[in-house]
Amino acid sequence: YEQKVAKDVSAYQVSMQLGSFFVLQATAAPGKSLDELVSALDKAFNAALATPPTEVEMTRVLNGWKKSFYGRIESVLSRAQLLSNYYHLTGNADFLNKDLARYTRLDADEVHRTSKRYLEAKRVRIDIIPASAKEGDK
Repeated sequence: YEQKVAKDVSAYQVSMQLGSFFVLQATAAPGKSLDELVSALDKAFNAALATPPTEVEMTRVLNGWKKSFYGRIESVLSRAQLLSNYYHLTGNADFLNKDLARYTRLDADEVHRTSKRYLEAKRVRIDIIPASAKEGDK
């Protein structure tokens, strides 16, 4: 943020039945190179993995997650789809309470250990450069 290297940055995790993946996505700010962006992202990511989240961070993230979770069951259609997904993936449409509990019982140390275990692993990097931004293009 302070370096103004990225125009935007987002991170999210995608769960699937047989595996999951974590996405860190960013757009370079005007006038910044891809190398500057990647260097800044790596530095920030490694710093985030170096220490457990604070209690304030845990509270903020869990509150945001609960808001999203309850938002998904607010309408009848989305609740039906969620229950159908639970049944498909777990064989139990009532898995909703267990799913809520597995997130809300997390503590900072567990998040830190698990993050280090899975997020320090190998990664795939995909660079998307618009044709108009490639060197030599006029």
